Amino acid sequence: MSTLWLDTSTVDTSLALLEDGKILSLHVDQANALDFIFESLDATLEEAGQEFADLEKIYYCCGPGSSLGLRIASMALRTWKVTHPKIELFAAYTLPVYAALHAYRPEAPEAFTLLAQHRKDTWYKVRYADNAVSEMSELSDGEVSDLEAAPLYHVRQRKFATQPPSHSQPMEPNLAALPNVLLQSELFQLTPEPILFPATAPTFRKWTPERHRKA
Repeated sequence: MSTLWLDTSTVDTSLALLEDGKILSLHVDQANALDFIFESLDATLEEAGQEFADLEKIYYCCGPGSSLGLRIASMALRTWKVTHPKIELFAAYTLPVYAALHAYRPEAPEAFTLLAQHRKDTWYKVRYADNAVSEMSELSDGEVSDLEAAPLYHVRQRKFATQPPSHSQPMEPNLAALPNVLLQSELFQLTPEPILFPATAPTFRKWTPERHRKA
């Protein structure tokens, strides 16, 4: 089973091809999302010796994040779904996925908070603790400035209307853990067509894996 991963919600746009729980090809870049998606897709399939018709599932982040990047991804996903209707689309919110990926790092703290800015004066956060990711909650600029959570990370976007707290640090996604995280059905929602945050209510359940750390 060939699976495609796509995230255009952050500065580091990523696209990966996976098969049987292994990453066959992975591309990460800060290039324009429109150029990145199609150029990386062609390169990824060529590297793996596969055709687009071989894909069965596409997992993607629907936000919050870069509005332009998300719209471009939605356009691409919609086109692919029309031309290959048997492909299944699975959407996830960016913050819970990034928190789940980070939790697989051996050096990851037992608990942490992750932020992302949706637009000016609108932030979202999740809390990772007790081997689970909380549901997203909304914060204003003022509430973010007063946030004392530690350690505190933020997802880097193309532009910040408001700077993240000075005591926060950017989170680099641990994409090596993608095969593990994509198996966590609590994070993802099967969608008949691409969705954009906040097109649907944040109803994804908490992520509670049996094992979240490397030995």
